[in-house]
Parts: sequence; C-alpha cells; structure tokens
Amino acid sequence: MRISIRYKILISELGLIFLIAVVFGVTSYFLAVRYQKKAQKEKLELILEYEKHIIEMSLSNRIKLIEDMARSNELKIYSERYIEPIIFQYFVSFEKNFPSLTYVNKNGMEEVKVVEQIRSWNLKNINDSIYLKNALKNPNKVIISPVKYNEDLKMLAIEFIIANYEYFGDELNFIIFGSVPLYDITKNISNLKIGESGFAVLIDIKGNILSLSKRNDIIKTILVENKKDKIFIKKVEALQNGFERVNVMGIDSLTAYSPINGMEWALMIAMPYDEFMVLPNTLKNTIILISIIIFIVGAQISLFLSKSITKPIKDLVSVTFEVASGNFSKRTNILSNDEIGTLSESFNKMTENLEKTTVSKDYFDSIIKNMSDILIVADKDFNIMTINKAGIDLLGYSINNIIDKPLFDFIDKNEFIDSASSVKIVTNEEFKNFEVNIKIKGGKSTPSLFSTSVIKDKEGQIKYFICTAKDITERKKAEMELREYTKKIEYINRELDTYTYIVSHDLKEPLRSINAFSRFIEDDYADKIDPSGKNYLERIRINTVRIQSIVEDFLEFSNIEKKIINFENVDVKKVLDDIKLKWDEKVKNMNGEIVIHNEIPVIFCDRTGLADIFGHLVSNAVKFADKDTLRIEIGSSEENGFYKFYVKDNGMGIEEKYFKKIFGIFQRLIKREEKKGTGVGLAIAKKIVEIHKGKIWVESKHGEGSVFYFLIPKNKDVILNKKGEIYAKQNN
Repeated sequence: MRISIRYKILISELGLIFLIAVVFGVTSYFLAVRYQKKAQKEKLELILEYEKHIIEMSLSNRIKLIEDMARSNELKIYSERYIEPIIFQYFVSFEKNFPSLTYVNKNGMEEVKVVEQIRSWNLKNINDSIYLKNALKNPNKVIISPVKYNEDLKMLAIEFIIANYEYFGDELNFIIFGSVPLYDITKNISNLKIGESGFAVLIDIKGNILSLSKRNDIIKTILVENKKDKIFIKKVEALQNGFERVNVMGIDSLTAYSPINGMEWALMIAMPYDEFMVLPNTLKNTIILISIIIFIVGAQISLFLSKSITKPIKDLVSVTFEVASGNFSKRTNILSNDEIGTLSESFNKMTENLEKTTVSKDYFDSIIKNMSDILIVADKDFNIMTINKAGIDLLGYSINNIIDKPLFDFIDKNEFIDSASSVKIVTNEEFKNFEVNIKIKGGKSTPSLFSTSVIKDKEGQIKYFICTAKDITERKKAEMELREYTKKIEYINRELDTYTYIVSHDLKEPLRSINAFSRFIEDDYADKIDPSGKNYLERIRINTVRIQSIVEDFLEFSNIEKKIINFENVDVKKVLDDIKLKWDEKVKNMNGEIVIHNEIPVIFCDRTGLADIFGHLVSNAVKFADKDTLRIEIGSSEENGFYKFYVKDNGMGIEEKYFKKIFGIFQRLIKREEKKGTGVGLAIAKKIVEIHKGKIWVESKHGEGSVFYFLIPKNKDVILNKKGEIYAKQNN
C-alpha cells in the first residue's frame, strides 16, 4: 500500500515526538540523578577536605610544637646542666598536646619521662627502636610513627620523634618523643554526622580502620566482598584520591576518599546510595507526566504542520533533481517565511557556491605552487604523484626525475624513516615534525621537519599521503652555536669558582702572617720602637684584618646561591625574635630599642637567607645611628602577590643619588675610618632577595633616617621556577 508523503511526515513526526518525550523523560531523570550525584560529590568532598584539614592541622600543630621544643632554651639548658625541674615543668606545660613526653639522651637512654603531668620512672634504653633510628637518619626533622598501643597511655597512640643535632655540625644533642592518643587526632571523625546515615572511615595503608564515625571501637581491618570493592580499597590503601559508588562496611555507598598529607592514612566519607536516591525517585512520576503532555501537544501541532509542508517539499525535490544533473543555474521559488523558505534560500546559496567552486581550482593551485615549504602528494605505496615548486627547487632534479619515484628515495634512512615507516604512518595516520635529512642532487642532504597525513576513500582505505617538509638548516646551525656558547659559559663559571677559591685561600695565610708578625715586632721590640712606629704597626694590623674581612665577605657573596638551597615554610616572627635577641643588648647600650610589629607572616623561603637579609639591614641601622636615641622598626604587609617587609631606622639617612649605589658590592658612602664594615652587607641582602625572585630598595632623606623595603613572592612556584621574573613588576 502506497502512503502519501503527508502521512509519512505525520507518522515520522509522531514517532519523533514520542522519541522526544521518551528522551526528555529519560534525560531529565538521569540529569536529575547526575545533578544530585554532582551535588552529593561536592558535599562529600567538602566534608572530606574539612575533616582532612582538621586532622592535618592537628598533626601539623604538633609537629611545629615538637620542633619548637627541640629548639627551646629549656631543653638546651637541661642538655647542658641537667636541671630536671626545668624540663619537668616545661614538659607539663605541653600536656594538652602531648600527654606523654620523653627526653632521650644521645646514647638512646630515656632520662626524663612525663606522662599526664606525672614523672614516670619506667625508663628504658630504646637504642633498638626503628623510629629512633629513622629520626637519627633525619636530623632536626620530625618523624611520626604508625599507630600502635602505648603502654604509658594505655591506648592506641602515635609518636612524634625528633633528633636534635647541632645546627652547624653532626653531633647529636638529644631526642624528644611526644606521644598523642589516636583519639585526640581523630575525635572529630568519631563524632561526625553526615546526613541521616552517612559515615566517615579513617584507615591506614594496611587496611586497618583507625576511626569510624558513630562507633567508639576500632575494627582491625576493613571488610569487602566483591572484586570491584577490593580494587577500590586498594586505591584507598595506595593513598589515591577519588569518588566512587562502592560497598563500604557492607553498605552500598557514594564514597569520596583522599590521603592525609604526611601520613600513611586515607580518609573516606560515605553516603548510603538509598539515601542519595530519595530525591531523584520523587521526581520520576512528575517527569513521566510531563513527557505524556509533551507527546499529546506535539501530536496536535504535527497534524497541523504536515498539511503546510507537503507542497513546498515537492517543489524543492523537483529543483534538487535538476541541480543533481549538473544544472547549477537552477533556483527554487519558494517564498515562505518558515523553515522550508529558509531551506530554499540555503539551497539556492549552495548552488551558487557550487558554481564558484568549479572555477576556484586555479586559485588553490597557485597557493600550493608558491608555498615556501615542500608539499608532496604520494599514492598509497608512497610513490610521488605531485610536488610543488619549493620541493623541485630544493631537490634540484627535474620534475620528470621526481614524479612516480618512491618518496623515501629522497630521504636518508634514520631512526624515524626506515623500512618500517610505512607501517608507522598507516597505523598512526599521521607523522608530524620529525627531523629527517632530505637528499638533494649532488649527494648532499639538508635537515628538515617532515610531516604527513592521509586521505581516505569512502571505505576508509588510504588513498593518498599528503607530505610536507620544512628546511631547518639555519635553525640547526643556531642550535649548535647555542650549545657551544653554553659550554663556554659553563667552563668560564667553573674557572671563576676555582679562581675565587684559590685567591681567597692564598690571601688568608699571608694576611694572618702579617698580622701575627706585626704584633711580634711590637711586643719584642717595644723598647726600640717609638710611638710613630707603633702607630704604623697598629695600622698594618687594622688593614690586614680589614682585608681578611673583605676576602671573607667576598667569599660569602660568591657562595650565596650555593647556600640558598633549603626552601621551606618559615615563621618570620621567630626569625625576627632571634635577630632581636642578638642585637638587643647592643641597641639598649645605645639608648635604643628594636620594635617588631604584629602580624608577621609565615612565608616560603630559605630560613638562613631570610635571617641574613634582616641581620644585614639591622646591622646597617645600628652602624649608621647618629641620634641620642636609636629606634629600629620591623614590619610587613601584603601587596600584589608579594609579602612586603621593611626595616626602618632614625639614623643619618641617605641622599637619593646613592639609593642604587649602596647595593653594589664594596660600595661605601663614608670613609672606613669613620664607620666599620666592608660594604658587602647590602649587596648580600640584595642577592638573597633576587634569588627569591623579589626586589629590595630604600627610601630615605638625609638626616631623617631610612626605610629599607624588600619583596618576597607569596606563590612558592614563582620562587622555585628558574624562569620566573626576578623583579616585581611594581616599584621599578
């Protein structure tokens, strides 16, 4: 039975509407589930990050505490004088964070142990402790033990261990053991409530459960049954991040998991899948009803539209047959303002474009002919079919000696172009930017970047290879020159390092001899040398000492980059406290004070380098003080991605014309007889700041004091990236 186009359209539209209704319903349902799953994922990951942060902060705080203890004056005094009341009271003050603290001497023997504010006499030799040995291998670094039963606290606990070594040596001073109940670290997880029945689990890499929300007991290992869940547990135990639907603790759940930084622990936050599906299931019936309404309304509209579509389509089909037969001048006359009219207009534009395309081949041929790079078209067997003018000119052969020749007759064989090349290209369908040597007439060759791609027929079989080659002779020459230049620079730098070492070493010994013998002359011939001679000898000693200082400062300046290697998070306030302690007595003797303003940040830098910067700036302020009362102020702020520090004094000040000169090596603004120093301090400070990818400058008025500013980037990637900007973009 023949069905008219009208009814075909009607039937197809009804089928399409039905499909749309079904797709709408299914899509809406799955989008709702997907949206809910995304929202649940974000919620669980937010909870996960928060709980992780609490655990990591708890661990980090204790690490910092025990590091501070190892550097404290109380432990230093005890290690030197063995005054037990001092260390006992000091340990008791940390009872909240470390219920059990133990001082172990360099021989591995426990000397002082305080458990919950009580002096313990259960002391023992712990030389065989694996955690002690690990701490001894990592001087001045905190080592954290796995979870184990603590006999002193009578519960599961972890230990924080640090071996205190001399800062500039390898001599062990003492070891500190700080024990913390596991519950103190994980209590937030134990009390955590997630929705109606969600839960959190903390496990270690062996699968042991360390903490479980809504449970007080510790289960030995996490239990799984099917293969998928076992794979999931292996991911968690391998300290990976993720979000999956798996069976956890016998409950089908959506689970987010992530490792705890610095520990062999992983935290999982789970939401039962049944609880998650409550909202999507309530939307199901509503979506079904909307889909039925869409189908009914669409059917009515389709019945109406099918009547108005039939005639214009017949006219369009008639014109299409004529165009298909080659009559590109034929046009449709459908003038309706609906989609059929738009289709008719587009059809007319298409036929116009077809007419233009038939006359544009010469245009594209001209482009290919005048390309500066080689273009070759080869058949499926790599025989050359077409080559442009650039290729003919480079190869040096006539067109007749190139066409139908194998492509690889003109390319040297190497690791890329060999007998297997065709297999590589056919398999990968493209072969991009590989360096090859193209053989040119006369037996020579030129380096080129070779690329190829394929054109396939309707059956997907390779029909042609489109190959391009770019001459890179000049680039290869430039690369070779750059490598040679780099080698010369490296050689010069090595020679400079050797020269600096030799000169400084050879200068020190004669300088010491001059100093010593001038003193011997003064002592042995005191009765034979008049005051003028003694003055000359004194000036000799002063200048030899000065030369020694210059040599040592020059060495320090030359070796700054070798010293700045330990980048870490540094509490600047502690560095400044040490600086203040060092200079406090001298400043007070000058009727002065050092003021450190609040809100000094923790930054990523080299601790020793930062201390050198502040030390040189404070030394400079003390050296050039000229008022009855000296005042030095130190503070910081944040500005455009940088930490901005300043050291302000009320000294003699600097004229603006010397602002840049003072940061040069051995640059002094006054005679050395008036003020001591070699003029290297500010140069060292400037070099350290620049190694941190920052900037240092001074603002001052002569007679009114000076303010030295320097910037350190807040982003540690800028500091560690050797290609990063050295100077801040501001204040240039």
